[in-house]
Amino acid sequence: MYSPPIFAIIFLMSKCILFIDGENLFHKVEEILKEEGIDKAAVDLASLDLNKLFREALKGFIISRKIFYAARLHFQIPIYSQP
Repeated sequence: MYSPPIFAIIFLMSKCILFIDGENLFHKVEEILKEEGIDKAAVDLASLDLNKLFREALKGFIISRKIFYAARLHFQIPIYSQP
């Protein structure tokens, strides 16, 4: 089994870019609030401290850049009828 040199691991960990899918993140937060019995209307989701959340969840990683995106894709597949 191949094991990369330790300096390669440190180098890669220091160049981590975090992509945050806002749509999925907020759905997960809402799910957790529901499980905990907390009314989501009582919590301002826009005021979440994302830096603290990720700092705790990603201990040991040095995040060099955070990219937050939110998109909901909608598309329709055209239905063609044959004459």
